[in-house]
Parts: sequence; structure tokens; C-alpha cells
Amino acid sequence: MIAKKMWQVINELRGKHKKDIKPSIVIDNQKIVDRRVICNEFNKYFNSIASVLNDNIMESEIAGCKFKSFEDFMIPSNKNSIFLSDCSDAELLDIISQLDNNKASDIPIPRP
Repeated sequence: MIAKKMWQVINELRGKHKKDIKPSIVIDNQKIVDRRVICNEFNKYFNSIASVLNDNIMESEIAGCKFKSFEDFMIPSNKNSIFLSDCSDAELLDIISQLDNNKASDIPIPRP
């Protein structure tokens, strides 16, 4: 308890003491001090920034310049290519076992 009192005295001598300043903000010429209202107002403001910027960009097309979409930055796709994902040995054996093996007369299939 002595250490706490000592630090209070040191901080008081240094001019460092707790201030009872409550946060406030002015909205529509009205001073708001309720922390929840302040938080909600900041939240509304920051959530609206993107839509406001998008609206301004769409309205101000610069001399017929079209804004690029993300697709303009992609490399062209190759329509003559194919991608197959890997398969396991068990998957292959399952597919082969489902094949009708009495249709190929020229390939001898050993019977267990």
C-alpha cells in the first residue's frame, strides 16, 4: 500500500494525474457523450465509406474512360487445356471394378 501511495505522490509531482475527460463528438450540432451512440455513429460512418466512394466513381466517368474490372488483369484462358485432380489407387480400383468386363473379347482378363 505504501508503494501505491508513493507512486501517487510521484505522479502528482510530475503533473501526471488521471483526468476525468469523457469522450464526446458533435453530430448535427449536438454534443454526444454516450459511448454507445458515439461507437454506433463511427460504425455507420466507416461502413458507408465504400458505397459513397463507389457511387462517386460511377458518377464521374473520366472522359469516356472505362474503369477496369478484375477480369482485365487476368491472363487469357486456354480453351484447349484441361485440369484433372489427383485420384487415389483405391479410387482407380473402384472405377475399374465397376467396368463391365465381358464386352472386350480381345483382352484376356484373369479370373481369380
